[in-house]
Amino acid sequence: MKRNLQYVSGGFLKFALLLSLSGCNTLELDVPGPLIESPEIGAASGQLSLGLGVDDATSFTYTTDASLRPPNLNAAEIKKSAYLFGRGGYAVTEWFEIGGRLMPGSVQSAFIGGAGLTARAQLVGVGPGPGLKLSVYGGLFGAQTNVSGDQNGTFGPGGHTWKAQARALVSTAGTSIGYRFPEGPLLYVAGSYADQKVSGSIDHDRSNDGLSPAASYTLSDIHGSTRTAALGARFGEKVQLGLEVRAINRSWPGLSTPETRGGGESTEGVYALSLHFR
Repeated sequence: MKRNLQYVSGGFLKFALLLSLSGCNTLELDVPGPLIESPEIGAASGQLSLGLGVDDATSFTYTTDASLRPPNLNAAEIKKSAYLFGRGGYAVTEWFEIGGRLMPGSVQSAFIGGAGLTARAQLVGVGPGPGLKLSVYGGLFGAQTNVSGDQNGTFGPGGHTWKAQARALVSTAGTSIGYRFPEGPLLYVAGSYADQKVSGSIDHDRSNDGLSPAASYTLSDIHGSTRTAALGARFGEKVQLGLEVRAINRSWPGLSTPETRGGGESTEGVYALSLHFR
């Protein structure tokens, strides 16, 4: 339970830090992980559903000090993270849903950290009610972060202002199967895969005294992937509480991690929490 609370509260704490530490020199981005959906759409044709939750992410760091000239880009690393999201879904039919997700960001990113489009098709057990449920789903997500500041004294007596940005593009697909019990919860297992790409840039203005020219650094494109297996439960009907236990394998070749195995490989267990409204 302690680990669960730490993971869930970490998402809320990270959002607060985004607002208060937008001037930090670290260029770090939370990259969304594999999409996990329940096997049941459970909505009538034309019905809208809303939700919010805390989900898994990979925190990618390009550099811990983007103000340096040149910045140190040889210590990129990944680690486990979490992000808050809001979601919406629209049932085109009882068996097919399109939706989206919105992730909060920092002040400098206009409070938008990322967004995504999702689709889900329920192949078995269409409609509410007990029985076996099976769905396939996929999504395309984008995430961004922007940081900026000034550097006084380290490079030239006049210092310089700078700005940096990082972007992520994530494509993901998976499947889930489960059973809804009569007047009881929906229990399910799910598996999903995500292909993750990160890019970025750092731009330094000319120094205030005019002696040091402007400089731009295009950051190397980084490619990683994540696999997730989940055991989940949904409680309720019109308002649903979702709980999941996940096993996650991250593969980012050549990058260091707190639990490095073979260079850029890490495996851990996490928890996910969500609320859904129909």
